[in-house]
Amino acid sequence: MSKKKIIIISLSVLVVLIAGLVLTTFAGMNLKASAEGALYGQKGELSPAVTRALAEGDENAPEGMVLVKKDGALSLYMNKEDCTLAIFDSKTGETWYSNPTDFDSDAIALGDVKKRLQSQLYLEYYTELSSVRQMDSYTYCIATEQFEITPIELGVRVTYTIGKNTVSREMIPTVISKERFEEIIVAALGEDEDAIKTLTDRYKLLKVDTLDKNRQLIYKNLYPTIDISKELYILDPNCPIYAYESIYNVLLKQAGYTKEDIEKDNEENGIVVEVMDLEKFVIPVEYTLEDGGFCARIVTSAIEEPQTYTLTGITLLEFFGAAGLSDEGYMLVPDGSGAMVKFNNGQVDAPKYDL
Repeated sequence: MSKKKIIIISLSVLVVLIAGLVLTTFAGMNLKASAEGALYGQKGELSPAVTRALAEGDENAPEGMVLVKKDGALSLYMNKEDCTLAIFDSKTGETWYSNPTDFDSDAIALGDVKKRLQSQLYLEYYTELSSVRQMDSYTYCIATEQFEITPIELGVRVTYTIGKNTVSREMIPTVISKERFEEIIVAALGEDEDAIKTLTDRYKLLKVDTLDKNRQLIYKNLYPTIDISKELYILDPNCPIYAYESIYNVLLKQAGYTKEDIEKDNEENGIVVEVMDLEKFVIPVEYTLEDGGFCARIVTSAIEEPQTYTLTGITLLEFFGAAGLSDEGYMLVPDGSGAMVKFNNGQVDAPKYDL
């Protein structure tokens, strides 16, 4: 006989960027989700990091997890490989998971839905052209190892870098004057010979009017507005796509070259392209045990987002405490006269319930 679960839903664990604080009670254990920062008029600083290793070998630790924090009857565990969480309550003997542990055997959830089952965050955002897009933290963060785990006093902070690593040609400059290339970029890289070589392997210093006629014709066709009498660093027309990311990283992360610099160099040389940002968001979430319960906190003041994308919604721990495929029980919905939703009732085509 599988165990039965009763889950009392008081409010959704959905943090949207217009909401402040939501509370949910799971079988007597307080779960608190919050978003803190300037948008909410609240103090939003990150908790100070502490020097503390996540403990190994705790006897109650679920497989693959280590102890993060113990507070009274509650113990918080984390898998350092995929950032899944578990909270063990010694009073009841129950363990609550941030994500379903049996997602692999779920024959109903397929494709992107299965990846969402493994996520702690789900983002919605607008592009510069106002189209709506979504990303989950498993596909665009955990699977690509773009996260950092930092112990803090009451638990742990995970800094999720959620986004796509695809760098297009429009995101790097194609023509840069000799002065700007050497004085702004190379000077900023100092003695980092590897970084400088990454650029000089792809950008060649040329005076187009000194080239042979065939090569002059190539560059005139590619860049008809450049001054062919000036010395310019020009991106190799045959630069492979796989090299764009390394160029981007050296320019924008190491040299401090900005999107505005790209626009300036493009304008100076008559290059007309729409400069795009890397589609990537940095979102810190703190998981703690405090006030006798478990708290998941998004620090919105520390969120980093690209200039051309607007973050509109974050779903936090969407599947916390979700029942498994073999669980018996029900959800009690305290709305109006109340209602019960039985687990695994076969109604897979029914619309989701929003409170």
